[in-house]
Amino acid sequence: MTETELEEEMSLLEIPADLVDRTFVMNPKTEDIVYGENLKDGMIVLFEDNIMSKSIEGLTDEDYSWMSVIETQRWCRITHLRRSPGSPILKFIGVYADGTKRVRTYNEDWAWLFKK
Repeated sequence: MTETELEEEMSLLEIPADLVDRTFVMNPKTEDIVYGENLKDGMIVLFEDNIMSKSIEGLTDEDYSWMSVIETQRWCRITHLRRSPGSPILKFIGVYADGTKRVRTYNEDWAWLFKK
């Protein structure tokens, strides 16, 4: 499968809308894990770091943690992926199921769940 064919196939996947709690366990039939260096435009991803995850139970819109949760604990589609030459930093625009977008910046060594 060529990279273009893979991107076209990824674009057909629907972005899940639900928040993912820190107790989430991946389904190996529909999901896998990659490091940031292997991310590509079109992938639907979820940040894979249980230490940084928060319990969503009891959080309200007023909680400071809420901003972190709505960024890191929702699936998003990667668009406009950029890598800084000579740097382990990557940036992308994450598009969420509700159409909102966020610029996300991470070290490429961090892991991500992705929808197959």
